[in-house]
This record gives sequence, C-alpha cells and structure tokens, in this order.
Amino acid sequence: MVVLIFILIVAGVSWWLGRLSVQPKNTIQSTSTQLNKNYFKGLNYLLNEENDKALNIFIKSMSVDGDTIETHLALGGLFRRRGELTRAIRIHQNLLARPTLTARQRVQAELALAYDYLAAGMLDRAEQTFLAVALQTEFEEEAWSRLLDIYQREKRWFQAIDIAERLQVYDPSVRLALAHHHCELAQVAIKKNDLTRAAALLTSARKHQRRLARINLLAGDMYSAEGEWSKALQAYQLVVEHDADYLSEAIAKIVICYERLDAYDQLEEYLRHCQEKARRTITAIELTKCLLRHSEAEAYAYLTSELKAQPSLRGILFLIELQNQKVANTENQLIELNMFYDLAQAILKRRAYYRCNHCGFSGRILFWQCPSCKRWSTMKPIHGIEGD
Repeated sequence: MVVLIFILIVAGVSWWLGRLSVQPKNTIQSTSTQLNKNYFKGLNYLLNEENDKALNIFIKSMSVDGDTIETHLALGGLFRRRGELTRAIRIHQNLLARPTLTARQRVQAELALAYDYLAAGMLDRAEQTFLAVALQTEFEEEAWSRLLDIYQREKRWFQAIDIAERLQVYDPSVRLALAHHHCELAQVAIKKNDLTRAAALLTSARKHQRRLARINLLAGDMYSAEGEWSKALQAYQLVVEHDADYLSEAIAKIVICYERLDAYDQLEEYLRHCQEKARRTITAIELTKCLLRHSEAEAYAYLTSELKAQPSLRGILFLIELQNQKVANTENQLIELNMFYDLAQAILKRRAYYRCNHCGFSGRILFWQCPSCKRWSTMKPIHGIEGD
C-alpha cells in the first residue's frame, strides 16, 4: 500500500503541474479543486484498505494523454509484478478504451495487456493480443518471442516452428529451438510408427543443428524400429561424438545394437574407446560385463580400479551384485553386502539424474527444454559419485 500511495502522490502532482502549464488561468482554480477532491478521496480509500475503490478514483481523475500514458503503463506494470493481475488488466483495458491514444500508444497498451494475460495464465487471450501487436513492425520481435513461449508451453510445435522461423531474422540462436521443435514432432511420429515422416522431420532438424545429440538418438530409435541395426549403431555412436555428456543416454542402446549384430569383440573395443574419450560409470559397468565373458578376475580387477579412480554409488551397487553371485560368500558377508546395497540404493532413489547447467534445475527425467529457465539442451546427465 505504501508503494501505491507514493505512486498516487507522484502521479497526481505530475498531472497537476502538467495541467497548470497548458490551461488558461481562469480554469486552473476549478481544475485544481476537482483534482484535490478526487485525489484525497482516493487516498482516504487507500487508508481504509479499499484499494479497488482507490484505483477507480485514480483512473477516473487522471486523463490519458502524452504526459500520463507512461504513468498508467508504469502503474499497471507495478501491479503485474506484485501479482495483482486483475488491477493491472483493468488499468490497461481502461487505456485501450480511450479514443485519444495515438497508434503507437495503443500498441504499447496492447503489449502491456498481453503481458498481463500471460502472467495470469490466460494463454488464449495473451496469444490473440500478441498476434495483434506483432502486426506492428516496431514490436514484432518482442511479440513473436512471447508467442514462441506460449506455443512451446502448450506443445503446439507447428505454430512454434512458424514463429521461430520468423524470429531467425532477429536472433539466429533460435535455430536450436527450431531443431528441437522438429525433434518433438519426430518423436511423436516414431511412437506412431510413422517412420517415413519421422525421417523427414529429422532431416529438417539437421538443417538447423547438424550436431544435436537428440537428433541422433531419435534416428537410432527410428532405425532400431526398422531392424536396421547397423544404421542404428552409427546414429547412436554419433551421439557420443557430438556431445559426450549424453553418452549415458546412448550406451545401453549401443550395447543392444552390437549384440544384435553379434559383434562382442567390437563392442569391447568401442567401450574402451568411450572410456578414453569420457570416463563414465555406466560405460565401465558395460565393459565389465564384456570382460566377464572370458575372465572373471580381469573383470573384477578392471571394475575395482575404475571405482578407485572414480568412485560411484552405481558402480558399487554393481560390484555388490557380482559379489552376491559368488558362492564363496559366507552368510555374514552376504548380510553386510546386502546392507550396503540397500543403503546405496536408497541414496540413488532420492537423487536427481539430470541438472540444467544454466539455472541449476534438477530432476529425474530428461527434459530437452529446462522446465525452469526454458532453455533448450541445457539439461544434462549428472556425473560423479551419485551420477550416471
């Protein structure tokens, strides 16, 4: 309320001084009297915590012209930031009802009203208002950016693609979002087994981002659905080459491809290559499984050396599973191993698997667009002791 009173005082004084400078002397006294009457009436409502009545008085007593339009917009913006969206909408709707606004002032008021609707979650009204504002060249970039946010939030990917293609003129970085929009549609097509359409969408995505890990993951899924294991393997391997952070998303699928191709020796060689490129617990586990096929001692030695170099709860869990399979374990040893196993599992169940490297948002599901900061490709698998 203190902030609102301050704004009323400043706005009232500014309006009064402006009128004094332009009105004839014989009308100054009557104007001042009317202003004082309405102004102090509004203050009285405020002091009695009747904010809506105070706002009505303020809006009615202050005419809208070139000197006061900014005050109205500032007051509406203040209410929006305070979360008082109904009041913000009333102020901006009142502005639009005034016939004296210039074309530019009307667009400014429409833009402010669109932000009110957006903040209130009235996405349909926000969309229509931003579309109207986008017709004005001066404000089209800002309006398109907000429309893109709306379409992405509602997963309306065709509209998002249309708007993002327009935004490329102003911001080339939007090409990353464009690639993901095509990937979203391709993912739906793969689930529907419409693989021809999925291939076309992934081709369009590559035109915007040639080295996007998500494109290669989806391409691998598409080829796997067709039983094209060699092509699927090549696609999944490109994930590792283009962005090693997503190795943990591809490695299990890579193992399946090698197994379907009956190429176990090549799998072992490839896993060693991956460990040299980016050491990950999940890769060490898969390599240990390969080594178990021909030497249990070598497999244990390799896994323990990897855990010493890079401790990991997931790696310890796998080691305990192997120990439980050994007949030589005594009952007491098994009890101790199971206790450690349950403890490590409890810790892993509570942890996040992914974290945004821009805002720090974390979760157990891979979102290609961060739910918090809305950036694309910033959610990455967490590595380290509780990672992979």
